[in-house]
Parts: sequence; C-alpha cells; structure tokens
Amino acid sequence: MGSTLSPQPDLISTIGESAALGAAGAILWGDAVDTKNRELCQLMKNYLEGDLGRYVVNVTTAAELCSTTLCHGRGRCLRRDSHADVFLHLNSTNFQLRRRDADQPERPLFWAEGQLSSADILFLRTHFQCHCYQGWQGSGCQTRAGPRRGAYLRYPYPVWEAANYGGLSLTVVRCAEKYNVTLSLEVFDVLANDQQSFTGQDITLFYSNKIGLFPYYTSEGVPVNGGLPQNASLEAHIHQATQDIKVTLPSPDYSGLAVIDWEKWRPLWIRNWDSMGIYRQKSEELVQQQHPQWPPKKVEEMAKQQFEKSACDFMNQTLWLGESLRPSAYWGFYGFPDCYNNDFDSLPYNGTCPDVEQQRNKNLSWLWRGSRALYPSIYLPLCLKGTNKVLPYVRHRVAEAFAVQRGILDSGIPVLPYSQIAFENTLDFLSQEDLMSTIGESAAQGAAGIIFWGSLDYSTSKEMCLMLKDYVEGPLGHYIVNVTASTDLCSQTLCSSQGRCVRQDNQQGYLHLDPSRFTIHLQAGKPWLVAQSLEPGEDISKLAKEFSCQCYDKWQGPRCDTQDSAK
Repeated sequence: MGSTLSPQPDLISTIGESAALGAAGAILWGDAVDTKNRELCQLMKNYLEGDLGRYVVNVTTAAELCSTTLCHGRGRCLRRDSHADVFLHLNSTNFQLRRRDADQPERPLFWAEGQLSSADILFLRTHFQCHCYQGWQGSGCQTRAGPRRGAYLRYPYPVWEAANYGGLSLTVVRCAEKYNVTLSLEVFDVLANDQQSFTGQDITLFYSNKIGLFPYYTSEGVPVNGGLPQNASLEAHIHQATQDIKVTLPSPDYSGLAVIDWEKWRPLWIRNWDSMGIYRQKSEELVQQQHPQWPPKKVEEMAKQQFEKSACDFMNQTLWLGESLRPSAYWGFYGFPDCYNNDFDSLPYNGTCPDVEQQRNKNLSWLWRGSRALYPSIYLPLCLKGTNKVLPYVRHRVAEAFAVQRGILDSGIPVLPYSQIAFENTLDFLSQEDLMSTIGESAAQGAAGIIFWGSLDYSTSKEMCLMLKDYVEGPLGHYIVNVTASTDLCSQTLCSSQGRCVRQDNQQGYLHLDPSRFTIHLQAGKPWLVAQSLEPGEDISKLAKEFSCQCYDKWQGPRCDTQDSAK
C-alpha cells in the first residue's frame, strides 16, 4: 500500500512473502548459540525490539486490515498473482508505528496508528483476494458455506433457457401472439425468464454495455472508454458497474446465474489474434509513445505486461464487485474456459485441447478463483453437422472446464455449458445423436445444468413456429426429460439424493433411462415420464460401475450419506 515503513529486504523475502502468499503465520526458529553471552543477548533484544518487531507488527496489522476490508474478517488475503512484487505492508503516508512508553505497561511493545485510504483499499482489491476460513465462502467470505451452493444448484440437472435478441422465451410469446402456435418451455423443467430478454429470477446476462465501462475498440478502430484496459479508468468502471448491478438485480438476495458476456478482448495477450490483434497493436503503440527509444522487443514485453495486468484487474474487480453486491448469485464470464480445440482439419481429429491452451488456462487461475460458476461454450459450428467430430469436440471442452474446477480445488464451483438447439448461425436443429453429444455428455461429466441460447429467427413465420413446436415437444423435450429423470434417479440411488452422478474415468456411459423400463408420452402438449424405480440388481450395478458421486455441501462419503460436521 504505497511506500512502506522501511522493512529489511530479508524480512520481506521471508515473512512478507509468506504472508502475501496466504500463509496462516510464520514460525521463527532460534538457536541457543544466540544467547551464550550477554553481548549476544543484547544483540538479540535489540533485533527483536527493533527491525524484527516493527516488521512483524507492520505485516500483522496490514494482513488484519486486509482481512477486515476484503474478507469481512472471515478469511485471509493472498496475492492474486503469486509472482507479483506486492506485499501486505502498511502505507507510511497513512500509518505510523508507535512504541510503548514506560508509563504504558498495558500496551504492546509496538502498535500501528492510522487508517486505510481509498487508494489503499483499491490497491488491496486489485492485488489480493480472499482465502476464506472454514464455514465461509464467496469472494468476500460474506456467505456461510453450505446452503448457498446446495440450495440453488442442488437439482441433478436443471436446464436454463437464455436469450439472444429475445430468445426462446420471447419466441414462444411471438409464436403464440402472432401465429397462434402455443408452446410452453416450463413443461420440461426448463427454467426460463418470464418474457424477458436478458434478466430474470433465474438467469441474468450482462452484455459489455450493460455493466460498467469496459474499454474496447469498435470494428472501425474507434476507442471506447479508453480502448485499452491499461488506458481506462478502473475506478470509473467500478462506480458505473455498481449502479448497473443494483438496477439490473434490485434484490440483494438474487440467487440466480449472473453471466458477464465480454468478448471484445481476451485477458491473455497471446490469445488476442485476428480482429483482436488491434489490442496488441494499440498496446505497443502506447508504450512506443512513452519510450520512443526502446527496441521493438522491449516495447512488446512492456505492452504485454501492462495489458495483461489491467485486463486482469478489470475482470477480477468486476467479479469481486458482483459477488460483494449480490453474494448469492453465480457470477462468471461467458465462454470461459475455452480450449480452442477447433482445428477440425487435423487428421485424425480427436477433439483434445492443445497442451499450450491448457497451460494458458492454468495461467488464468486468478479468473477461476474469482468466479462462482464456469460457463464454457459448446456451440456447434455448422461444419460439424453430419460428422463424427461433435462428441470429441464437446467432450474435451466440458472436460477442460472440470480440469479448471479441479485446479482451484473446489467442486462446489458449478460448470454450466452454453448450448444451442441448432447448429451455430443456422436453423438446423440438432439430431438425437447431437443432443446426446451436448446435453448428454455434459450431464455425464457432472455439469450442474445447461444453458440454452435461442434466437428470434424461430418465430419469423408460422411454419418456423410449428417446426420449433414439433422439435421442442418431440426430440428435444423427450431427451431433456430422459436425462433429467435419469440424473435424478442416479442421484437418489447412488448418492442418497445428496449429490450428483459423475462419469468415472475411462467409462463411456450416459445418464439415460432404460427404454425397457421407462417410456415418455406426449400428453396435453407436455412430455410425461411414465416410469418405475430402478431395479435393485443389474441397473444399480451398472450405474455404480460407470458413475461415482460428487456430494453436495455438508455431505461426504462414496454415497454422500454422511454429514460433514466440519463444514
């Protein structure tokens, strides 16, 4: 926090570095040789009551203030970038270390006086994040762990319907009002927003112009809000975003999905290719203006450093703000993580994510730790229609999201893929096999649900409305009922209804109903499941061989039948 109270370099590199990385404390180990004579004892006393004592109080006070300010006193601060040269030190402009006088025996030997400035707080929010103590969660450790994750995303496999310039909800309304073609999405346990495009009690989408002042360049190369994150005001962005979130989500108790759709630039320098190359170009121009004598390589290195740091600050601070204002919402960025496994011309195409992209995703650990949900995209390019590439493409994209989830050691962060009912930028509905490769594959890997992205193009004519009705009440509706019922039955049977089933490694199974025991009938425009419970023998054995349980909060054990008293 600004200039520090002159700590010694070795103390910074040991105690300071440990604190910045989130250590719970430091154990100082001594040696009897340090007390073998009076002179050494005096030296030890001077050091303990001098440099060491002052530095310990400095770091301890700064860590406590950071915990109180960022983590509500329910977690400790740790550096966002483990390699950054930032520490939990008091700002000498705003704090002074006092030493106890002889007439103050009740005082500690040293204590700090002062208070954090707004600049200090912004510094902490930019460079540090919270590691919550047991029993607390959220970016600010403001919510008790357990019920928050279990209550809303507890269902084995909910399906959300999102909107694209109106989306399926408004498509249904338009088909009914304009062409008298009635169709209900609720019949499939689809959680759809009530005749709204982008906001509702279940899902809210924030486009870049609907939350804060994100900097970007238009397609004509015109800068907006500074154009580059390093050339924009983070403070102004946060101020505007605060108002936008409060207006869009007026209830502080909103507990739905909160998705930020930011697609103008990517936070990693190397991934800004093609049309996004303008951000690399303009970043280098900015550095060149500041340092006209620098060689190109040095300019690029500095431009990369400035861009990535500022991009991280904008995205992380937006997540932090959202989770502070609406702590029960599931905040995350659309399309993250991505693994860029779209080299469809490679032979043979197996869908695996390139090693370099997996490593780059690991470099985005700050983004995953700041997210409350992961929203990868499994939209299907038209070139995949009729090929055998759909399943490997989707399988590895969803798997990469779970690899990210495991990387932050938190299975409570739900994975919710974005999907479409047709191939990208077309009205060609997905086949039964394609539905299995998208919805079915996501469910088998343990996704908490799936988000459908729709288009008003389905309501441009009565014929299109009727086609949509036939598809939703036919293949799509039947398959959703099939997978939803199967995940529910598996949860009940294997996981005591306290967890969801996840396909084991090296298995290929899906959560599908046995057609010999279950049928789905269309009744009053709604697919109804006519089913019986699983047979205790072969069915359960097959599930247990192919699937294992991922327990909800407060539950543990292979069958999620034991309450975890520690949570």
